Amino acid sequence: MGLHRNNQNPLYLQLKQVIKTDILKGRYRPGDMLPPEPQLCREYEVSRITVRRAISELEDEGILEKKQGKGTFVRFARMEQQLVSLDGFTETLRRQGYEPHSQVLERAVVTADHRTQQGLKLGRHARVLRVTRLLSSGSTPLTIDTSFYSLDRFPDLASQLQPDVSTYELLRRHYGVEPRHADRIVTVTLATASEMERLSCNINEPLFHIEKLVFDAERNPIHRSILVTPASRVSFTLSY
Repeated sequence: MGLHRNNQNPLYLQLKQVIKTDILKGRYRPGDMLPPEPQLCREYEVSRITVRRAISELEDEGILEKKQGKGTFVRFARMEQQLVSLDGFTETLRRQGYEPHSQVLERAVVTADHRTQQGLKLGRHARVLRVTRLLSSGSTPLTIDTSFYSLDRFPDLASQLQPDVSTYELLRRHYGVEPRHADRIVTVTLATASEMERLSCNINEPLFHIEKLVFDAERNPIHRSILVTPASRVSFTLSY
């Protein structure tokens, strides 16, 4: 789709519409990087000022986002999640028609810290399984999830974990454990260098920091989790 010099619409508006159409048709998918400005200038025979204005307006509309030192990317439509829902990441994304992906970054047996001891009702020096996963939709990273599980209750969980397999489904199938209640503490932090790298976000970008305790029907703790996700990629609703 070309630009028309005789069109009443300014060139930057035409280019803006072309990019939006390319996104809708799948030429550029969420998480994809747009061609650099010089390439867009050559492709559409327009000035850099025209390209920058078109991109700026698409940023304002939440369609594109610039990442410092990397380029301009198609923004992922915000994942919507009920704050009081017990659905896991995989179930939430599938319900909204997205493709969930889970990558295990680390699994290790460690001594539980004080908050984990309290949350999971463990004794001093108790050992727990710590699992850190990167949760994504397609190629777009959404959340770093660090979870802690009691080795007494789930002794062989580490060997059961697999990429793209729902942990909650695993707990139901292998241990007969059904999550029924959850307590959450939600705060906002700024992205560190490590989080920027893993989440493909900007340094100091606002992140939701969610500390979660999940319980079964008898209020026995199942796991403690710390989730970190860019505020631009998720929205929470609260119904009561």
